[in-house]
Amino acid sequence: MGVVRMNITLPEDVVNILKKKTKSGEKSSFIAEAIRSYSKKESQEELIKKLIAEYSSYESSSEDEEWLNADLGESHE
Repeated sequence: MGVVRMNITLPEDVVNILKKKTKSGEKSSFIAEAIRSYSKKESQEELIKKLIAEYSSYESSSEDEEWLNADLGESHE
């Protein structure tokens, strides 16, 4: 994987956090991992929203509920 050198501007409080959390020479990898983590979290949140929307629009039948309860080992007598 290639690398690209960038010149960025960060708020002073963020720079102070970066300095406290990293050793010399680790800042780029720390920032890269933070961006990857943020992107992954956003993707997961989007997926969760889609799943909730799909689930909310699904109308289950009594047969579905019986199957689910049986599958989960629950009985409602």
